[in-house]
Amino acid sequence: MKNLSRTIKQQKIMWVTLLILLLASLLCHSLPKISDVNWQTILSLFSLMLVTQYFIHIKALDYLSQKIINLAYTHRQVVQLLVLLAGFLAMFLTNDVAILSLIPLFLVIHKQVHGPFVFPLALITIAANLGSALTPFGNPQNLYIYNHYQLSTPNFLKISVPLFLISFALLLLTTFTIPATPLPALKQTNYNIKPLSLITAFALLIVVLAGVLHFIQLIYTTITIALAVLLINHLLFTKVDYGILVTFIGFFLIDSGNFRKTKIGH
Repeated sequence: MKNLSRTIKQQKIMWVTLLILLLASLLCHSLPKISDVNWQTILSLFSLMLVTQYFIHIKALDYLSQKIINLAYTHRQVVQLLVLLAGFLAMFLTNDVAILSLIPLFLVIHKQVHGPFVFPLALITIAANLGSALTPFGNPQNLYIYNHYQLSTPNFLKISVPLFLISFALLLLTTFTIPATPLPALKQTNYNIKPLSLITAFALLIVVLAGVLHFIQLIYTTITIALAVLLINHLLFTKVDYGILVTFIGFFLIDSGNFRKTKIGH
């Protein structure tokens, strides 16, 4: 019962979407068609989630974060590096992953350095959202727009790049308001990442991007990723946020042509 209650609280948007779908079905006296789901978006998102979980599993993001932090000498530089890293990671692994990976690292640093707290957190979060808005695979919304309107990558980037460059430049300028407090010696964690694991992670990411960008048929890349993760660590399937997938399926069904025709008919 506690697990069910926790699931409901964590997946509020999913449950609201399903409730709206149920009400729409009852009011329109019609059932949505599964063919109305944009499976390109769903498969792209699922594959990306699996690969992201593998990156998290081998602690590649933690390792990368610490290496970059080692380059900083002041509190301001730490925030600037985290902002840059958040934007970069979100371009490929979504804004949620970037935020969840870097915020804990910032909290560890903040315990040892007296400085602003809320403002740097806001900047890191904004950077992650800006980075994810740049690429077709940066977040689920972009995946939907990219697939639904059948955009080419150059056309998508023509829209996103100018907005990203202007916004991110202003964000970086804002970081100069943070005091340049010298950093004490920070506690180091030894992340022993096997080279083969890191190579595997980037190989899987390349396969995902090849499918999302239509270089290879998406169904083949999805099957490849699923089989690879199944062989490497099948428990990673349990880490995927299926609530997001169900929510997007619900969105597609609510906006289905079947419902629209029924409404017009009435």
